[in-house]
Amino acid sequence: KKVDVRIIAATHRNLPNEIDQNKFRLDLYYRLKEISITMPALRHRKEDLPLLVADMLNLICEEHQIPVPEIEEGVILYLSRYDWPGNCRELQNVLKSALIYMNEGVITLETLETFFPPGVSLRSEGESLQDIEKNAIINRLISYQGNISKTANSLNINRSTLYRKMKDFNIQS
Repeated sequence: KKVDVRIIAATHRNLPNEIDQNKFRLDLYYRLKEISITMPALRHRKEDLPLLVADMLNLICEEHQIPVPEIEEGVILYLSRYDWPGNCRELQNVLKSALIYMNEGVITLETLETFFPPGVSLRSEGESLQDIEKNAIINRLISYQGNISKTANSLNINRSTLYRKMKDFNIQS
């Protein structure tokens, strides 16, 4: 019987180096390497965190049939201070844990602090006003699932002001 098979493989290793060290077979490399996509680590694309958090929370909540929680102001900025050695899987695990331990449907900084290795402090004493404002907009956008009108109303600003601030802070909805 004829079978059409496609294999998708991922690794964090440098396969050409592995081949040079005789740790990976050259013939297998060329069988697998038809199309190669290099994906930067999460620590190199922290600007994607707001969208990733929103998307992951929506998927997790949909899967478990629970309402999407609110996110306390400062949470996204807090998460962006971590290097995420486990990449998106680690972020997903932290969010799942936060959903279990959150209080009254809100993910808070205090809830998140317990899910990081001991000695890792992600709080910042000298946060600028711009950082606080940007984080507030991001958190509200996530809370209202990208709804501009609801986000603007909750921040007590006009939609046009929100659009301008989003452009200034390079925030995508």
